[in-house]
Amino acid sequence: TARAYEHMLAMAERLEDGLERLVEQEGLPWHVQRVGARLEVGFTRAPPRTGRQSVAALPPLLPDVIRLYLLNRGVVITPFHNMMLMSPATPAAAVDRLAVGWSQCVADLTIAARN
Repeated sequence: TARAYEHMLAMAERLEDGLERLVEQEGLPWHVQRVGARLEVGFTRAPPRTGRQSVAALPPLLPDVIRLYLLNRGVVITPFHNMMLMSPATPAAAVDRLAVGWSQCVADLTIAARN
């Protein structure tokens, strides 16, 4: 329904804003890509243009580390593409929890990389 799509798109935009803010604040060489209610984080400054570029740009283990970090905090994202999809039932609090989880993960990885 129009109401469902309105909510899904609003939640996707909310998450996109939070993730883009994280990428910018931390100076990460990443990008956030959104198509409708679907988002993913890519590990290049600009989105790859081909599947080959996409595979070549994947840092070893980083997507798995992020996914497991979030999973250990009760947040699930897909095991491929770091994909996140909003549903008509996704509450704003869940979106905020996901954005905070990404921020905490980046902070902890940054600390670990320094040590």
